Amino acid sequence: MRKYLLSFCLLMLLSCSPAFIQTGPKYEPLADSIPVQVFLGEERPTKYVELGTVEIKTSGLFKHPLPDAVDQAKKLARKHGGNCVLSSEPLKDRTVAELAKKKNYSFIIAYIQK
Repeated sequence: MRKYLLSFCLLMLLSCSPAFIQTGPKYEPLADSIPVQVFLGEERPTKYVELGTVEIKTSGLFKHPLPDAVDQAKKLARKHGGNCVLSSEPLKDRTVAELAKKKNYSFIIAYIQK
């Protein structure tokens, strides 16, 4: 019984972690010391390669407010070789405070070409 309970708890923890969906080429992971640029507004880099997308939930048992969601997206970016995180839904006329009230955040993981 304990074995099944432990397996269930582990499954629940893993199911709450954000899933990276690869939509582009596969790159080697980057070191934690490599900076990752974040673009929440409409400003975008001129040349980048989309590597994938990720959705980070902000409701339920494991909540991630906007700063935490961005940090988590940056870690996933490095893990998948990205040096850039872009909001899938740019701010446009919304403020950061309005964006922070969202239930889920969708990000594009990308690599900026120089």
